[in-house]
This record gives sequence, structure tokens and C-alpha cells, in this order.
Amino acid sequence: MPYESRIRQVAFVENIKLIESDWDVNFGDRKNEIVFIGQNLDKKLIYSHLNECLANDKELATSNWKLGYQDEWPVERAYAL
Repeated sequence: MPYESRIRQVAFVENIKLIESDWDVNFGDRKNEIVFIGQNLDKKLIYSHLNECLANDKELATSNWKLGYQDEWPVERAYAL
């Protein structure tokens, strides 16, 4: 929803501090959450594997990310507009 429309919504106005606390200066309101449920999970190992998936500053500085990256995940690719 465009910002101009969003700011007219009561739920947005009532929760603006919470909503904007996750705002990223470079990318806007992007947020993903993953929940792991289990016993004796290795938190450090999970964090290290997830952090390896993040694009680094050098990758973000190029426009190549707009074309998408190939990987082994069997899902439909999403590309930037």
C-alpha cells in the first residue's frame, strides 16, 4: 500500500512507532521473520548459515542483484521491478 494511503489507516497511525522501528534507510519496510522450533538448537550455527545468505556491501553496490541470483532452492524466482 502506498505510504500516502497507509498514513490514513487507523491501525497505522496507532502503531506508527512500532511499524517504523523496523524501517531500513536503504531498503524501506522490508522484513522477514523465521521461527525455529526445536530442542537443543545450535543458535550460533543457525545464525552463521543465515548470515552467509545475506548480500554483502559489494554485491549491493552493483546492479547485478536486480537480475536475481541462481541457487539450488526449488522455488519460483522473484526479481526487483
